[in-house]
Amino acid sequence: MGVQMIIGLSHVSIVVPNLEAAARELDAKYGLKIGVIKVNAEQGVRMAYVELPNAKIELMEPTGANSPVAKFLERNPRGGIHHFSLGVDSVAEIRIALPCMRLHPDWGECLVLGIPGQTVRSADFAIPDVMGVQEGGFLFVGGLYGIPPDMALALSLVKRVPDFAIGIPELVAWLLLEINNRSRVRATAP
Repeated sequence: MGVQMIIGLSHVSIVVPNLEAAARELDAKYGLKIGVIKVNAEQGVRMAYVELPNAKIELMEPTGANSPVAKFLERNPRGGIHHFSLGVDSVAEIRIALPCMRLHPDWGECLVLGIPGQTVRSADFAIPDVMGVQEGGFLFVGGLYGIPPDMALALSLVKRVPDFAIGIPELVAWLLLEINNRSRVRATAP
């Protein structure tokens, strides 16, 4: 049997026109309570999570008309599922990546090396706020196990592949939407 890296659902992200109204509806219909409402200024959203035993529901409301989430809401005025994220097995990921770097750890060492990434991800911060923390954790823990800093950093970047694989296409799509919007504004300008 092969290595299974997908271990479950991490979260489902739902864009809503009004965060407080969505929270009231989730509470009334399902008895679910949202956590603290946070603002992610970089992405132009207010957001909150509903913690479930094995996953989270992320609610996002745009903070302005220029938010990429606002564009989604224009196309889906009642809101809807924006994206979902799967959980992956950190140990299997590391076990596959390290031999590519000519390192051959046992499963126990892979488990220990996976802790920095899992710790950062479970801290419930938006990814832009924690860039560098995961990398520092890999440098520290890797050093304890005799992994050279360049390889520990490379391993932490392997753990970032899903972030980049999803984030870069989203940034390109956002850029294209902005270019299209500016072209329309110029075309309608007197």
